[in-house]
Amino acid sequence: MAYHFVAQLLKDKGPDPAEEIAAVLAEGRAHERGHAIFATRMTGKDWRPSRPAFAIVFYRAADGTIGGLVAEIVNRLKDPTNIPPIYENHRAVMKGWWHLKNPRPFKKGLKMEDISGYSTTNSPASFTFDGKCTFAYWDLEYSPYDTMCAPVK
Repeated sequence: MAYHFVAQLLKDKGPDPAEEIAAVLAEGRAHERGHAIFATRMTGKDWRPSRPAFAIVFYRAADGTIGGLVAEIVNRLKDPTNIPPIYENHRAVMKGWWHLKNPRPFKKGLKMEDISGYSTTNSPASFTFDGKCTFAYWDLEYSPYDTMCAPVK
């Protein structure tokens, strides 16, 4: 079953990746319960709810590291009414809308090999995202917060 996903952000496929990550993190910090909306170009129609379900969202930095966030997936939204400003100019191409909770930034210096788990076809992130793939359902054995994010202060 598809409970978790990994999404790769690309510069020419939506908002600037670093700005998008910053906007989702800021929305989560501003919301009293840590909620934020994240959009993908893929619908995510095969996603099934589970508790917990996680989203790992990343982009590749010029130095070979990855930036991004980990969040709990609350639900998939069909058409949210309150679109965050970062998505206003890209709404037409965004097909999947995700209600996230507690988004946390990656630790500094992570690489593709540090993305926890495997795709549902049993491939690590370094293989799954070596081409044009931007969205994959994911199998996780434990919370990616523990290995990919700095401890909460």
